[in-house]
Amino acid sequence: MSTFLAIVADKTGYPEDALDPDQGMEADLGIDSIKRVEILGALKEKLPQAAHLDALKLAQLRTLGETVEALSGVAPGA
Repeated sequence: MSTFLAIVADKTGYPEDALDPDQGMEADLGIDSIKRVEILGALKEKLPQAAHLDALKLAQLRTLGETVEALSGVAPGA
């Protein structure tokens, strides 16, 4: 969770402590598809095991928490 939130904070400019797992990536944070690709690219650099995740499936997740949940099976501590 902390790694993912740190990446989201870095790529969006939001303070990490202002991010909440229940926030919608697009609705609440304004993260568009291009920004999602940037976030997922940075995530795969920090957590190489995340490279095996289905990018289309991840793109369909709505909240930060849903994304972290999807990552938890592949990247413990994400």
